[in-house]
Amino acid sequence: MNVFLMTGMNFILVMALMVILWGVYLMLKRISVVDIGWALSLVICSTVYLTVGEGEWLRRWTIGLLALAWSARLAWYLISRFMGSAEDQRYAYFTDGWKTKGFNFKILAFFLLQGLLIIFLSFILIPPVINPDPRFTHWEIIGFIIVLVGIVGESYADLQLQIFKKNPAHIGKVCDRGLWRYSRHPNYFFEWLVWVGFCFYALGSPYGWMTIYAPVMMYFLLTRVSGIPLAERQAAQSREVEYQEYQNRTNAFFPWFN
Repeated sequence: MNVFLMTGMNFILVMALMVILWGVYLMLKRISVVDIGWALSLVICSTVYLTVGEGEWLRRWTIGLLALAWSARLAWYLISRFMGSAEDQRYAYFTDGWKTKGFNFKILAFFLLQGLLIIFLSFILIPPVINPDPRFTHWEIIGFIIVLVGIVGESYADLQLQIFKKNPAHIGKVCDRGLWRYSRHPNYFFEWLVWVGFCFYALGSPYGWMTIYAPVMMYFLLTRVSGIPLAERQAAQSREVEYQEYQNRTNAFFPWFN
């Protein structure tokens, strides 16, 4: 019953958040507010699992606080980016052709679908937060380390990009410094790595193997749907020659030497 309670609470809270953010969209006409919803929904789900889960307290609080810290950091970053920039052109590409009758309700459906997707992905945390066994396994230690590496890497990549963009000399330039020298999207790679870490952590609990769907799905979304494809399209249009050279010498996702 505890699983159904957590799922029900997440559904109500996340759907309410997405409707509120849809209202913000109606006022500002900025679809990118859904990015904030993505991160805040993860904050909500992490908090519910942390506080309502009935598993062994140390395991539950370890993974719960780790997920909460990661999602809260991401939410703060996305809110800051939203407040300090114009509409993300990725969503103009994504919704191209939607501008017909009922466009705003299509956006609402898109927001709600994002919320449902987040709830589904957050199920990766359920096995450890309901596991009553007080004994930790090597899977949980490995998963904890991977999640930490992912959080630090994603934070560092975002910070490097922020610093690069703030320099007036870099206007119109491609960021190929630091982690961005080894991957065109290190932020996406380390975000995916966080989900890989959650999966490893879940393997220490019964039915944890079922959570492999989450990193697989995140890899597909980031590399084939709304992550890299839209970001690459925008970057290639604004910095065609320079970005093509960057593409030729740098891996898109997995960091590697060039």
